[in-house]
Amino acid sequence: MSEILNRKMVTSNEYCYFMHIDKVPLSINHIYSQNKSGRRFLTKEAKSFKHFIKYTLLANYTKDEIPKYTNMSLHISLFLFREDLICKNGKIRKMDISNSIKLIEDAFFDFLNNFSDNFDDSKVNELCIRRKIVMKNRAILFKVSPLPLR
Repeated sequence: MSEILNRKMVTSNEYCYFMHIDKVPLSINHIYSQNKSGRRFLTKEAKSFKHFIKYTLLANYTKDEIPKYTNMSLHISLFLFREDLICKNGKIRKMDISNSIKLIEDAFFDFLNNFSDNFDDSKVNELCIRRKIVMKNRAILFKVSPLPLR
């Protein structure tokens, strides 16, 4: 079961969305499949995970908690809190941190687009991904802020 810890963590220009997740984010190897003609599509497992993220966020955040800056370049920070990064021997497990980000990012923008059609991941000009080791409770933290005009 997922649980939202902080209802609203907003600074003047930064919006934050936090959610616990039951499942480990899928790797790129489990996100896409290919049909006989070579066309790629999301697997059932990927659709289910994307749906879970989007609807968990929709159930816990309101339109008032959505950024108002829809026509600006964006900075997105994703924090992945995982307890399965430490092996039994105590060493940190090798993991490609960028493998599951696209599906998570797409689900997050699907969530935002329920409130405004102007959110599009093509507006992301900076993307920061961080992995944090925790002892329990996998989670994802999304932070969104506008980039200053240059």
